[in-house]
Amino acid sequence: HNIAPDVVLVFCASRLTHEKNVDLLLRAVSHLRVHTPYRVLIAGSGLDERELKSLANSLGVSNRIIWAGEVPHIEMPDYYSAADLFAFPSSNDTLGMVVLEAMAAKLPTVVIDRNGPAEVVRHNVDGIHTNFDPVSFSNALALLINHADLRQSMGAHAIVGCQKFCTPDTASGLQDAYQIAKEMLQLDMLLGKRRGFARTK
Repeated sequence: HNIAPDVVLVFCASRLTHEKNVDLLLRAVSHLRVHTPYRVLIAGSGLDERELKSLANSLGVSNRIIWAGEVPHIEMPDYYSAADLFAFPSSNDTLGMVVLEAMAAKLPTVVIDRNGPAEVVRHNVDGIHTNFDPVSFSNALALLINHADLRQSMGAHAIVGCQKFCTPDTASGLQDAYQIAKEMLQLDMLLGKRRGFARTK
């Protein structure tokens, strides 16, 4: 996946099944009106994959979406490290481990204001809560896509906020993994190599 450095990368890691509401994310993208170039990277597979790709086509957003397919867990730190923000449209999760992983990678996160993820992500501190509708979700994405300073500030709070939901060993392990991933990505760029995911210069 070749993503230019001036492109804001929105990352979503999710099963592509009905209860994960990835369709809401696609509909939100169709409402996005931003002045900053962006792409949405979706990692995952599932029963609704074909239907979701068809929906992206019908909404006219296929050129904004990158479908990464199923990503081995060992490569996930590469994806988090390359991203600028995280989108989690599911409203049914009791916690959402990928939300904690994103926060440990210093990513501000957009979540639905329901259940576990809304308890983990602090609204307007390390992420944004939205209503369960595409326009609300789109507005939150637009705010973060357009404002790098806000992404940086929320990301700094996120890495602190995630720690109370992890054991010390888990939090430290996640942060170490993402730091190593970032260093490896920088080395790969210098050497002109590609791993599971890398940004172009």
